[in-house]
Amino acid sequence: GFNGPQGGFGGSWGPGSEGGEFDEGMMEEEKKMMEEQERMMKKQQLEQMKRGFRGMESGIKQMQKMIDRLLKKGVAVPQEYVSLISEITQAVATVKNAEEFDESVEAAMEVLQEKGPELGDIGPRLGMLEQMSQMTKQVEKQLTQLDKALAKAKKRKEASQFPAVVVKVEGQIDSLKQRWAEVKQGVLSGDADPEDLREVMEGIFEEVGDVHRAIEMIRQLGSISKMLRSANKEIATFEKQIARQRKAGKDVSRLDELLVQGKAKLAEVRAFTERSGFEPEELFDLMQELEAIGNEAHEELERISGAAEAKALGG
Repeated sequence: GFNGPQGGFGGSWGPGSEGGEFDEGMMEEEKKMMEEQERMMKKQQLEQMKRGFRGMESGIKQMQKMIDRLLKKGVAVPQEYVSLISEITQAVATVKNAEEFDESVEAAMEVLQEKGPELGDIGPRLGMLEQMSQMTKQVEKQLTQLDKALAKAKKRKEASQFPAVVVKVEGQIDSLKQRWAEVKQGVLSGDADPEDLREVMEGIFEEVGDVHRAIEMIRQLGSISKMLRSANKEIATFEKQIARQRKAGKDVSRLDELLVQGKAKLAEVRAFTERSGFEPEELFDLMQELEAIGNEAHEELERISGAAEAKALGG
């Protein structure tokens, strides 16, 4: 009885015709299961990738909006930026719309791996172009104001009295315009470094301020002419007063010294204004020195004439 069942066991599991079909069927089943498992894993991987792309997708949309805004403002955006964003947008869309992890997804992934890092460079550069478009309005408005201010200053009589100063200011404006053109070109060509832009722009606005001050100087130079005329009169009056005090027997040696200094300083100021391309600031410094000599001379004169009055009262 013991051998029977064993034989039966061997019969049902042995190399009989039924057993072979069952074996193939199992392998087929196993293969299908493995394929299904792989398909599920790939599908999971695809879903994971889709989730991972959400951040990238919003970044790309933001960049596309920036490009559209710039183009609307008439700012030239380098074609390579436009092409790159379009290529990456297509690759992301391929992955996003895929149902299976197929060859088209693999090809899209290759594009994203290869071109994705370049997006990191484009962001700051588009930001720089956008900043630039805002600054362009400000700078060009300032340059127009400078041109108008200079045109107005040139109509004043001081401009014809000090032509060298006017020429110098015109040169400053020309070099500022050239510098601005170079900055714009650097940004548009992509050669400029976004990190440096703020510093460069501060430099431009500083130069604008310098030119405004230089134009204001032309206007103030008119007061120099008046001051020179009044300094001349003052020296003539002063000479008469010294002569009067000398006649009264006063010690006018210090007044004589101050008179010599005053005449020399006045001659220096005159010579300075006739020099080509002089610095107005330096001229104002000289005028202050002349004023200081005049103040000291007045004090000395008061001291001497005051002493004379006191002596007269005492007598």
